[in-house]
Formats: sequence, structure tokens, C-alpha cells
Amino acid sequence: MHEEIGKLFSAERLRACGGHRTEAARTPGLSEQTLYRKIKEYGL
Repeated sequence: MHEEIGKLFSAERLRACGGHRTEAARTPGLSEQTLYRKIKEYGL
């Protein structure tokens, strides 16, 4: 369940930022490194 929430959150952040990973990673509590790892892990 936790993994699915992380996937949905990461995908939504990317969508909201027009696919700009650096901008999406500026979300409080989400480091750029973590976002990139999630993108790779979830195949986003």
C-alpha cells in the first residue's frame, strides 16, 4: 500500500510540473535524488 501511494504521489508531482523532474523535486519533503529513484523504480 505504501509503495502504491509513493508511486501515485511521484506521478502526480511530475504531471503537475509538466514532467520537469527538477521542479517536481522541489516539493517539500521530496529530494531530487529520491524523486529520481522513484521514477526509475516505478518506471515513470
